[in-house]
Amino acid sequence: MANWNLPTAVSDYLEFVTEMNDKFVDAGTINYGAPTNLPEHAMRFNRSINIFEEWLAGAWVPKVIGLAGGGTGGTTPAEIITSLGLGSMATQNSNAVNITGGTITGVNFSANDITSGIIALARGGTGASLSLGAAGTVLLSNGTGVVFAPGTSITQLNASNLTTGTVPAARLSGVGLLASNNTWTGINTFAAESVTISGANPGFLLIGSSGAANKHRLNFFNYLGDFYVQAQNDDGSFAANILHITNAGVINGIGSGLSNLNASNLASGMVPQARMGVGGYDSTTFLRGDGWWAVPPGSGGSTIPSGLIAIFESGCPSGWSRVASLDNRFPMGSTGFGGTGGNTQHRHGVGGNTSSIGSHAHSFNGQGNGYGKARGDIEIVTKNANGDTFTYDGGGSSRQTIGTHYHDIDHYQELDVEVQHVDVDGNTSSEPGHSHSFSVNSDYADHYPPYIGVIWCRKD
Repeated sequence: MANWNLPTAVSDYLEFVTEMNDKFVDAGTINYGAPTNLPEHAMRFNRSINIFEEWLAGAWVPKVIGLAGGGTGGTTPAEIITSLGLGSMATQNSNAVNITGGTITGVNFSANDITSGIIALARGGTGASLSLGAAGTVLLSNGTGVVFAPGTSITQLNASNLTTGTVPAARLSGVGLLASNNTWTGINTFAAESVTISGANPGFLLIGSSGAANKHRLNFFNYLGDFYVQAQNDDGSFAANILHITNAGVINGIGSGLSNLNASNLASGMVPQARMGVGGYDSTTFLRGDGWWAVPPGSGGSTIPSGLIAIFESGCPSGWSRVASLDNRFPMGSTGFGGTGGNTQHRHGVGGNTSSIGSHAHSFNGQGNGYGKARGDIEIVTKNANGDTFTYDGGGSSRQTIGTHYHDIDHYQELDVEVQHVDVDGNTSSEPGHSHSFSVNSDYADHYPPYIGVIWCRKD
């Protein structure tokens, strides 16, 4: 900010330039900052309150801008009103304007805002000060002004001139009243294509006159869109619903008098069992073609005969017992129940002959009594005590059935006494090429087809 006492004669060049630039800035911004040593009558624009101020005697004083300079010519509302030549309306609120003279044209004015004074007859007023009259009084002229007076003074009324309002029911006689209760006597004919009865729950009441104790009251009305026909007691209270038709077309009532009904039109509900056939019915009976309820064949009225065996995927239901004898078995047709057979395992046998082989001999050892043959270890049976030449079976194995062929055994046994047993060993004679017959059995194995476990149950 500038010091307006600078520069001085002793200021050097750099100080001189800075001090002069500070003054230029203060002059250009109308003393926006806080300069010091201002000369008297210096001007600034106070931006906080948006007014011009003048430096006088060490203080800033608001500067009034005259009308010629685009100002108001004052610093207070009173000074401004005086300077601009405004009247008192310039400071009045819009809802509290006080006009004491002048002419108003082109203004829309509401009579509700008139709170005092009297409007002359020539201006459409009464020419007099009026207070609201009692109910039923009307405005009448008394020769000098309009006053409230009883309507009895009004004469020569023409009902044809009534264009609005409603004539009170007390002033009507022998006519139907729209907003009142009506009693129709005699024979009345309504020549109309339709009669509309409106209201929250519109309807009409028919009252018979057969006797004072029972007037036979029948009420027809619409309630929430449904149509009702109700019987009423003599006091008008509800007696019974005779007919109820919903707004969806559903009819509720007593259908005992209906005839020629088409059962094909039954779209919902269930026909009661008592209406479907004759005779007693319960959970054990069925409806026969002749219209009678009857017990079906079978014990206890069940349609499933006792002894029937069926398949279930869970435990047997009530009235059934599990057939344990069918566990892990397949059923097979038979002339009677209970026969069993089959095996969970089996094997296959294979037979044939070996190919012929060259000359060979078999070793042997054994003991015997008389003549015989053996397999594997050869059993020798002596015939007598004379040392006969024995002929033996050629031996075999547990996997073969040896075909009938013989190897001669060169063995002589001389016995001085008759013996029952003799031990022998040695080699059979070599025989030409020959073959062996054989048979083979496979191992036992399971051969089930794909299966799933079920529960067999018998009807009790």
